[in-house]
Amino acid sequence: MKSALQLCCSALLLLTLASCTVHSQYIKTDDQGQVTRLKRSFEVDAVRYSIDAELTSALTLDNTGNRILALPEQSYVRIHSTKDNLDFVLERRQADTESELRVHGKVVGDSEQSRRQIEQLTLIMFRHTPIDAKGRVNTLLQYQGTTKVLHEISLMQDLESKKQYFNELVKQAVLTEQQQLQLIASTSTIQSDYELTELMLLLAQAQSMQPQVQKALLQTSMRINSDYEKRRLLSQLAQPPSGFPLDQILQASGDIGSDYELGQLLQQAAPQIQHNDSLQALLSAAQSIESDYELQQVLTALPFERFSTTQNEQVIALAAATIESDYELATMLSLMLSRASDPQALQSAIKAALKTISSDSEKVRVFELLHSA
Repeated sequence: MKSALQLCCSALLLLTLASCTVHSQYIKTDDQGQVTRLKRSFEVDAVRYSIDAELTSALTLDNTGNRILALPEQSYVRIHSTKDNLDFVLERRQADTESELRVHGKVVGDSEQSRRQIEQLTLIMFRHTPIDAKGRVNTLLQYQGTTKVLHEISLMQDLESKKQYFNELVKQAVLTEQQQLQLIASTSTIQSDYELTELMLLLAQAQSMQPQVQKALLQTSMRINSDYEKRRLLSQLAQPPSGFPLDQILQASGDIGSDYELGQLLQQAAPQIQHNDSLQALLSAAQSIESDYELQQVLTALPFERFSTTQNEQVIALAAATIESDYELATMLSLMLSRASDPQALQSAIKAALKTISSDSEKVRVFELLHSA
């Protein structure tokens, strides 16, 4: 048979996993993003909680990270729950921290039951508000390890709290490959494209990643619906210091619907193309761009001077097949002729592409460059 304490912990776990509805809130933070003032009213499993707190610095916690041992001066924490009409108050003005638990308005003394009630209330506060996220993550890491922090993050339904704990964990700890995968999996409940992008960028910038983790992060990017946010994430990952394979980033861009956003990403990636795999990935992604101007901008950003004749011919073939504007196609062909290491080797491909141009003046523009090369 389970003990009363085990039953209490099981009930608490179920409570924490339930969905959280925030009714009202006010949060003030310092320059480091730590909460200094918070008022929040929220509901979990039909139980209403109200939290009012003011902190001048970090809390002092026990080694479980669930119990507040002391407050900084001029600080207080007040928690109210409609379940059993509980009120818990922690306050410190100058001297020692004072605490009081009231049930149905009556003050109760120190007992095992009241200690469990207080711990339950403070744990609800920690898992549904970002109060002292930095200090609590530090305590959990010090006494219980990274696995415990990951477990806490997986239980959090409140986006701001999850974000703060995520942020502090990747700053304070070096994560293993499996832990990084767990952290990525913990974002499955995040609906905000902006917040998901921010967390993925934070993880990518703060931690060194193995290929399996890179793949998982790029798969997670598929959940981002905003073309702008997806481009913002992939653009950061496409920068050389990130260590992400360029061809995989380009493959992940396949569902960006905006010609402008996709064009911006591909223009950034184009000068970095060195291998045929990444060139093929870029050309494949570029085929979905409908704007002739954006496509021309992408293709002319490619390093024609470093490409082999075969690679340049592949670019010419794509341009001729997809760019309908005579001006944009002629511009692309002209720039290639002026930059390719061996323009004469491209004569056949260029002449084939010119057959798709109707404008005589645009044809002449390209022919003049071709014969002067």
